[in-house]
Amino acid sequence: MPEYLAPGVYVEEIDTGSKPIEGVSTSTAGVVGVTERGPVDVPILITSFGEFRRWFGEKLEIQAFSSGGRAHCHLPGAVEGYFNNGGKRVFVTRVLDTAGAVRADFHLHDRGDVASVETVLLRSAGEQTGTAASPPGLYVLDPGVLASGDNVRVGDGSDAEYHEIDSVPGNANDVALNFSLVRSHAATTPVDHLSPGAAIDVLALDAAADPGDAEVLLGGTIASLALGQIVAIGPDPALAEHRFVIDITPVPANPNQARVELDSPLARAHELATPAELLDSTVAPTASQQLDLDANGGDALIFLDALGGAFNIVTDLVVVDPGDPVRREARRIGELHTLRLTLGAYADYPKAFVHAVVLNDDGSPVKALTSAAVEGTRVISVDSRDGLAPGDVVRLGTGAEAEFLTVEQIPNPALGPPDPGNLVLEQPLRGSHETGVEVQRQTPPVPDLTRPASTLALTAEDGAQNLVVTDATGFAQGDRLAVTTNTGDIFYHEVDTVVVPNAQAVELTQPLARNHRAAAAVVQRQPLLTVEALDAGSWGNRLLVSVEDEETGLVSRAELDTIVTPTSVRLSSASGVEAGSVLELLDPDSGGAVGDPLKVAELDRATGTLTLATALSGAQQAAEAAAVLAGAHLSVRSRELRLTVRLLRQPDPAVPSRNRAIVDSEMFRHLSMDPRHSRYVQTVVGDIQGELRRSDRRPEGESWHVRVRDVAQDMAEPARTTALESVRLGPETLHDIVSGGRRRAARHPLARGEDSINTLADAHYVGDDDPEPENRTGLQSLRNEETISLVACPGQTSTFVQGAVIGHCEALRYRFAVLDGERPPNDSLADVQAQRQQFDTKYAALYHPWLLVAV
Repeated sequence: MPEYLAPGVYVEEIDTGSKPIEGVSTSTAGVVGVTERGPVDVPILITSFGEFRRWFGEKLEIQAFSSGGRAHCHLPGAVEGYFNNGGKRVFVTRVLDTAGAVRADFHLHDRGDVASVETVLLRSAGEQTGTAASPPGLYVLDPGVLASGDNVRVGDGSDAEYHEIDSVPGNANDVALNFSLVRSHAATTPVDHLSPGAAIDVLALDAAADPGDAEVLLGGTIASLALGQIVAIGPDPALAEHRFVIDITPVPANPNQARVELDSPLARAHELATPAELLDSTVAPTASQQLDLDANGGDALIFLDALGGAFNIVTDLVVVDPGDPVRREARRIGELHTLRLTLGAYADYPKAFVHAVVLNDDGSPVKALTSAAVEGTRVISVDSRDGLAPGDVVRLGTGAEAEFLTVEQIPNPALGPPDPGNLVLEQPLRGSHETGVEVQRQTPPVPDLTRPASTLALTAEDGAQNLVVTDATGFAQGDRLAVTTNTGDIFYHEVDTVVVPNAQAVELTQPLARNHRAAAAVVQRQPLLTVEALDAGSWGNRLLVSVEDEETGLVSRAELDTIVTPTSVRLSSASGVEAGSVLELLDPDSGGAVGDPLKVAELDRATGTLTLATALSGAQQAAEAAAVLAGAHLSVRSRELRLTVRLLRQPDPAVPSRNRAIVDSEMFRHLSMDPRHSRYVQTVVGDIQGELRRSDRRPEGESWHVRVRDVAQDMAEPARTTALESVRLGPETLHDIVSGGRRRAARHPLARGEDSINTLADAHYVGDDDPEPENRTGLQSLRNEETISLVACPGQTSTFVQGAVIGHCEALRYRFAVLDGERPPNDSLADVQAQRQQFDTKYAALYHPWLLVAV
């Protein structure tokens, strides 16, 4: 270029003649097409196929990325081939129908509070159900104040999902049964209400019956027996099991005995001489309805299309499918109750039989523990084993802490009293007991005939303190229960409170994504954080997000040094403390939390003084005073959360076991929910609505996979500031129990990601030009990179796209277009020639990438 060293008029000659096409370097290419993920309409420089995978993901399955006979999956393979054949640099522009494509997301919710409703599913809920349009809705136990617009979590662990309630139609038409059904019955099956009146006759068992027996030996006036009768076997009508007689075989040696085949096996054991009442099943039903929902074998709760006024009489019967002598079943009507226990379940109780028992101190000398017994142990030491024998039931402790346990073994008994030593129990202790706690033998447990027998309507898990039973009419605080599981194990409990709950229907705005078992948790929660895939597309559905509390906070070795005022304190060290920190005070001996967590509003680092958003409670101040008197201080730790994001490998239909393999993960430690904190989750991970970077047009953030949004950020003031600066420990932390009983943070899948391949058109590949480089899209975005010499849209063979690529190269002059030939079978010589004849240019070459190998 000439230099002009002084002002003046100069003449410069410019050659306007045509120049021949100059050779171009092939080391830098530009490709446009569909990828699994990555920035859209932004050329990204890639120097290896590994780097391509980090930015744009894996190769694409032709089945998933084809529409209308057109494949959109060839760019990743072309990039791999480019590098395998010596290519050094390639700018990749991802194209996408941004109007149709969707980012996968998941909403993390809060931990609830004392006002949050907590209930359970009364029946299993299936995938793609739960709404008015996809019935049935959810049936929950006594949901309290749940209402339209509320958000609830259904399930637990990784299977948990969060939904908004659309409506709460009202109470369900549920009927509790004293014993579970044996057979399954479809919706619309008839159900009769039966009042059989007084017994026709009363026979008795001439042989004990065990659970599972479908044949019993009856004695008495055998002439009263008839096929189709209902026989009620039990010591009392409230404890009886009802079965239809389907076969009668008289015993030749005894005219007063007959073997009777029942329509289904018995659920519990019955002793010799147990009464067996013969009921008149030919009486007309008082009312008839239909099953509104399927009833399954094992269900002790059925749902009808209507109740009327008859199906709540607990002394009467229901007959399911009365017109079918093979499938009909009779059960006594119960009434749903929740029994709150003084101590939780000793094991899982699946569909157990529950009845009241008389269980009292037998008056023998009281014994005592000679050493402390800790929760979970099955061996206790007592000062005397005199008078005890295996099978005895003993009371350990008094009051609400009392446990009723069965002696399994007495190791190494002495020849005479007092015989101190160990007792091996059948059940592990539910609580811990100090040395000296009394141990008292009980009278042999017998059924309490003033209380009805019933079945667990829902499985009670180990440690559960609520038993949902099908009838507890007349039960009261202090009653003793025997819970007999299907394995024959018997556990004893004491009743704390009795509640008569409602069964209620709940309809969601969106159907469930997974199946949920009966007794699964349904709890009220509020959205806290939105987690969204960084890029649109179905790839985001393979992302899993986990939330955990940090075990060791940024503040972990500090003590409460001085209480200046209830809202102003000093610590032994302010390291790790900043505005927005959440601090928890801990007892120096037990390590347990003292009072509620506190929020730091300000920190004066010169003096080390912390200003708290809320004052220390009286209990916290008293605990610190007591610690000081003992020569110590309350310990202080900060509360932060940990967010982990995992990416699963692409699904492999041939080897589905590989689908859960993790190909990438990232972890963000010590995150805060306060925007004043340097580790604010939205700042560290990245804000969904954050300002876009010029380099890739994505919001700023550290994550390669997701961005987040704090729901409180979108509130109106002053609610926004109040929420952001309040004590928020973060989303609820759910866990899974994996092999070996190990707890693992739940892994929540993102969902609803969509590539919108069906709406992808030629116009998305060609894109739009714009004077502003950042607004250029598709092929036109390659104008922003001057070093590109080769241009291609791999796999795209339409005249419109290929003509646009040629026009792009002709306009920029120093670029050369590589055009793909048609796929087989449209790849004959005539097809290739016809495709070539469409274009008259020296800026392009036809590349035929398709190779068919005969095998």
